[in-house]
Formats: sequence, structure tokens, C-alpha cells
Amino acid sequence: MSKVQSVKSEFVPQVRAVCLANYIEVVSQLGVDPYALLRKARIRPEDLNDADSRLAASAVVRLAEETVRESRCDALALLMVEPRNFAALGPISLLLQHRGTLRGAVESLVKHQRLLGDLMDYALDIEGDMATIRGDILPGYGSRQIVEFAIGLLFQTLRELSNGRWQPECIHFRHSAPADMRIHKRFYQCPVQFDSDFDGIICAAETLEIGNRAANEVMARHAEQCLELYAGPRPVATVAEQVRRVIFATLSRGNVTMDSVADKLSLHPRMLQRLLEKEGATFAALLNEIRRELAVRYLGTSSHSVTDVGLLLGYSTLSSFSRWFTIEFGKSPAAWRSAERGLPLFERDYRHPAKFDILDPICA
Repeated sequence: MSKVQSVKSEFVPQVRAVCLANYIEVVSQLGVDPYALLRKARIRPEDLNDADSRLAASAVVRLAEETVRESRCDALALLMVEPRNFAALGPISLLLQHRGTLRGAVESLVKHQRLLGDLMDYALDIEGDMATIRGDILPGYGSRQIVEFAIGLLFQTLRELSNGRWQPECIHFRHSAPADMRIHKRFYQCPVQFDSDFDGIICAAETLEIGNRAANEVMARHAEQCLELYAGPRPVATVAEQVRRVIFATLSRGNVTMDSVADKLSLHPRMLQRLLEKEGATFAALLNEIRRELAVRYLGTSSHSVTDVGLLLGYSTLSSFSRWFTIEFGKSPAAWRSAERGLPLFERDYRHPAKFDILDPICA
């Protein structure tokens, strides 16, 4: 086992308990017993009383999917986010409220996102007059509810920081639309595109320059210093993590190669290869890992045809995609979709030796 694989298998992702702050109230209103569902997910109700306590991310994913199954409410994540304000983000909210512009707030959120938990990976990309804020989720945890919670929380935060003056062009989700869109329309009040090629928000770049009336850069610097002390030294993103992010962001736009990723990272391809080798990783393995993750998400939660899924994963022909998928999963894409679609994330057949490396034993 490589060094990278060894570290990964010992890593148990966690999220702050505040993500379930109003879970009991929301689920009760849906006519379902929240305490029974918490017990089933092995989460103690008293664990929710301390916003900063940490919960196993796999338990939260399981809880969300079981709750949707029992309540038949696909908009659970938005109902959880809707009554919140950005103070629920925890200590980082002290910094965000004093940044001069929304762009500054987003950049701070990206910089300190690990304070929110281990699942979310926000990234800001500005090209020309448009800005894209992506919300990628740790591979193996990208269920509909987790994705919608992450994007909904980001949307809610920016709306509140701007006193309602900021409005995006469109919200994007890789998964398909729910049968009932009323809650999504009420919450976002802007176009929402499902079956997209990324999860996130697109807005005019100039809208991120909206000023924060409560901004105080002196206070922002103080808050930044406090966060540094609170969080301790930030782990430097490994080269493998940086490569994963680039692949996630560019895979659907065309053929992703070592050369194209190296160019994005301002590295020579041979230097990138050597750096990955030092971490016990390879470009081919990282690309394959992300293709597996996205294949499961697209086939399991979106309405994309099998051909379109292949194109989104960088395959130019259906036959090449089907051949790769059959080798990886033991059955054709169509057969896998037929057998697995509709199953909760933790019940799907990944057909991989490390299937449970990314899930703690609660889901095994």
C-alpha cells in the first residue's frame, strides 16, 4: 500500500454538529420521528447541542438519505438551510462579516473552509465578466442532500452578507431535478439548472464587488489572526489534492491530460509527475478515481444519457466509456444504473477493493 493510500484509509472525515442544528425541528414538521433516525445513524441527540462538536461525515450522509427516504422530501437540505444566518458558520463568520466585498468574503471562505468540516471544497474561478463558485464534495460523500446543503449554505451566506443585493445568474447541480420544485424556487428565486456538469453558482463577476456596509478591515485582520490561532497551522494542500481539484473543474470541458493539468498549476508536466510520485500518486490513478466518483453520481442521480455521461467523463465514444466502466464496476453503465439507481449512497455497489476506505465502519 502506498503512503498516500495508507493516510487516506486512516482519515475519517468529520463535519461540525451545527450542520444538524435544526434537524429535529425540521424533521418533526415533516411528520417523521427525528430521534429514531438519529439512533439509526448512531448520532446522539445531545451531540447536537454543541455546535462545534464533530460528527462522522458518513453518519451524517446516512442520516440525510434515511430522512429523505422516510419523509419523501427531496428538499430536506434547503429546509435545513433556509432559517439559518451566516453566523451558523461558526468562528469564520466573524471574519466574513468584516470583509470589504463579497469577493473578499468568498476568498476567505475558500481559504478557511476546513473550519466548516472535511467534506466541502469551495473554489472561486473568475473568467472575463463571469464568476463561478464551485462546491465539490469529498469523493464518496456526494449525495444530493450533502451537495444541496453546501450550495444552499453558500448562497444564503452571500445573500445575507450583501443584505439581499447579490443575486446569481444561475445555480447548478449535477443531479436531476426533484419532482416538486416549489421549495427550490422559493429559496433561490433565480434559475436552477439540474443535470449540469458541476455543482455551484454562476454570477456576474462585478456583483462580487458589492460592498459590505459593515466592513472593517482592521477587525477583519484581527479576526484572521484569531482564526489562525483557533485552527492552528493550515495543512498545505498536497499536489495530489491540487490535481484532483483541477480535474474536477475541467473534466467535463474536454480531454484532461497531464499536460493540461500541469499548465493549470504552472508546472512542467515532468515536474508534476515527479511531485506526484513523491506522494505515492499518479496522474492516471487520480483521473480514474474522479471518473469513478462522477460516473456513480451522474448515473445514479442525474437524467443524463449513458452517452452524455461518457462525454462528461472525457470519453469520445460510447464504446470506450462502456469498456472502461465495465472493467471498473463489473457491469455495463446501463446495467449498473438499472440496478443501483434510487439506492442510498451507502448502499450502492462500487465494486472496488477500497470501497469502504472512504466510509467509516458505521456504513459497512
